[in-house]
Amino acid sequence: MTRKITLAAALAAFAVLPTGVAQAQDAAAGEKTFRKCASCHSLEAGKRKVGPSLYGVIGRTAATTEGYKYSSPLTAAGEAGLVWDADNMAVYLADTNAFLKAYLEEKGVSAKGRSKMSFKLTKPEEQQNVIAYIESVAK
Repeated sequence: MTRKITLAAALAAFAVLPTGVAQAQDAAAGEKTFRKCASCHSLEAGKRKVGPSLYGVIGRTAATTEGYKYSSPLTAAGEAGLVWDADNMAVYLADTNAFLKAYLEEKGVSAKGRSKMSFKLTKPEEQQNVIAYIESVAK
């Protein structure tokens, strides 16, 4: 039996985490966690590595960093209106492909392929902390 996860269900599951976990936002701890991301991502405007720069990513439409070739599912999500915020970024970090599949299904969009990002940041506290760090550095 295949279990279908919608974006709304994924966000709802994230919202019911124990108090303190979903609310944890420690930018200093996020800086340490970001080291896992830094081999592929920069927080400098316009500086790409293997992945796009994450400078100003929160509040930006997905797949819009100029000069970077995004995967077809991420490009389709951006074209369908995905704008990164702390909640959807956390779900994306937990499982990029599941997030994109759920988002695109919810929007009625078909896109073949997988995300280029294979790394998963599965601990909610780390997700929130790294997002807080990204927001604090790259506004």
